[in-house]
Amino acid sequence: MRDDFAIFILSHGRPEVPTLDTIHDCGYTGKYYIFIDDEDDTADEYKKRYGDHIIQFSKRPMVGTFDLFDNFEQRNTVNFARNMCFRKARELGIKYFAEFDDDYNAFTFRYLKDGDNGPGTSLGTLKIKNFDAVCDIMIEFLDNSGARCIAMAQNGEMQGGALGKVWLFHARRKSMNTFFFKVTDDPKDDVWFISRMNDDVCTYVRGAILGELWYQNARMNVNQGITQSNKSGLTDMYKKFGTYTKSFYTVMLCPSGVKVGVLGVGQNAGRMHHRIFWNNVSPMLLSERWKKY
Repeated sequence: MRDDFAIFILSHGRPEVPTLDTIHDCGYTGKYYIFIDDEDDTADEYKKRYGDHIIQFSKRPMVGTFDLFDNFEQRNTVNFARNMCFRKARELGIKYFAEFDDDYNAFTFRYLKDGDNGPGTSLGTLKIKNFDAVCDIMIEFLDNSGARCIAMAQNGEMQGGALGKVWLFHARRKSMNTFFFKVTDDPKDDVWFISRMNDDVCTYVRGAILGELWYQNARMNVNQGITQSNKSGLTDMYKKFGTYTKSFYTVMLCPSGVKVGVLGVGQNAGRMHHRIFWNNVSPMLLSERWKKY
């Protein structure tokens, strides 16, 4: 694996770090670091297990340096770790990095295969065995496209299979969970994650408002633990406030382009979730070749 790339795993209260075992099981051989904060009661266990791969930082000096969209006093949000990544990458001489949560249990390729409705009507799954090559592909995309970020699709998004919107429109305007970034020489170019809850959605929506390209590649998938069943992390906030409140943080960011609705219809209707109307969010710029005067 190239020397100017690293995987940053953001963790709190889960020193077993399943993501680390998963990337190694998928063939990753490059640099990695685990970010923990100085308010983690299990910090000593992390250091005992992973030694020099641990990066510990302090949350308190970061309070007020980015917008959490509320006046709550607790600091148990992943934004603090996310907003340290660019700074630490620059200190380590890292030009590209991937930012992962700590609870991933699989990385897979998806492909078309024959199904009940004929050839190429179903999706197959293959375990990724050369994660170094995947990272190289992501880096190449960042360099060639000018994208701000690219991510893998979440396994749960692949409902509908080969006929689902995620597969058909695989380069979607979103980036969640697996963020691949490029570091520049100018700290002003660093990405700052905002909003206490739904931080990933709020950050890529804000990026779209500013004309940045945030993408998701549906041909590669990540599978992770269920949000409200994992211990530690933001689980207590999700349970306390629910997905309606979580989704409404993005409405506060862009009320003209985001609303809260129910996933599914009729008997299939489920939990509350954000709905983004991209025509109201992203700048629509015409090429100068269409200029009339």
